[in-house]
Amino acid sequence: MTQYASLSKLSRQAGAGMVAWLIVVAIVGSVVFQLFKLIPHYTESMTIDGELRAMGEMTEGVESLTNREIQTRLRSFYRVNNVSSEVDKSTTITRKDGQVVIDMDYEKRIPMFYNIDVVLSFKKQLNSKFPNKCCSPSDD
Repeated sequence: MTQYASLSKLSRQAGAGMVAWLIVVAIVGSVVFQLFKLIPHYTESMTIDGELRAMGEMTEGVESLTNREIQTRLRSFYRVNNVSSEVDKSTTITRKDGQVVIDMDYEKRIPMFYNIDVVLSFKKQLNSKFPNKCCSPSDD
């Protein structure tokens, strides 16, 4: 009899049930869904970083461009790379002591579900005096 009793205990310990697997699949699916909504905005940010670096590495220097030429170059870049227009509105170009500083400070609001939104904040800066420190704002 003891042999049959131990077999029945083993057969009851088969693993996770159907409900447990459905919960695991729902959690993993939710995380993947949220990542699919957030990742494009980060890749867009990295694309903008690339353009700012390219402007900083220009052989003639970004100082040789007028503000209008810089804005035109950025707008055509946004149009070609399908970057949202919010970035264009938040771009400021300042000139001081022979250097050009391009600041981008923008936010993206992504609706997740119901009334819950995620706000992503991006701050980028190109200082023509320090082009190798591109895309992260300076402390001053």
